[in-house]
Amino acid sequence: NTGYLVQLQEGANATLTVSGIPVVRKHRWVQESYNLAGFPILAGDEPTRAAYFGPSPITEVFALNTGGEWTPLAPNAKLAAGQAYLVYYGGPNAADATDYTAPIFIQDAPGAGLRFGAGAYQQSFMLQSLAPISTPVTISLLQGANAGVAVELMAPLTQSLRSGSATFNLPAGAAQRLDFAVLTAEQLHDGEALLAISAPALGVRWLVPVTAIAGSKAGLW
Repeated sequence: NTGYLVQLQEGANATLTVSGIPVVRKHRWVQESYNLAGFPILAGDEPTRAAYFGPSPITEVFALNTGGEWTPLAPNAKLAAGQAYLVYYGGPNAADATDYTAPIFIQDAPGAGLRFGAGAYQQSFMLQSLAPISTPVTISLLQGANAGVAVELMAPLTQSLRSGSATFNLPAGAAQRLDFAVLTAEQLHDGEALLAISAPALGVRWLVPVTAIAGSKAGLW
């Protein structure tokens, strides 16, 4: 969800590979100014500009065309996953939502994600909706049954995420705390995984890193 500005020598061609662990954070906007930014977009369910930004402080959106020019994006044009945009952050709603990043955002998750182990076998964060309608939200592990972390969703419903995804409705403008735990009987080795928080109706997908240290096997036999 990050935009990169790369300077090349004139006429040069280059491929830039960005690798590493996703960081969960809100954008830090320069008020009343143009900002280069990427957004947590769900590939395959890309939203329109109007649906994604709605009545947010983002009032202008420009996309880079194949000729290397920034062109305005129409309200009914779709955003693309993995693409950065030049957006103007300001307008009448700026004072009320200075941290707007997406219509569904993770309010208090640590930037490095969820870390289980050394006695910390429960973690949580708050999911906040800025959408005007009730929205289905799906929680899943990208690797499913082969994920390196045996994480279970404990609230608002109980679901082992290795066994399948969990879906619930997030009311308009509401916040919902998500509670997670590691199943120590299954977490026999240190592991890592990516947790996906998806709202297909709004075209939003956040990726949250999850790591776990194997728990003690005492008492499991």
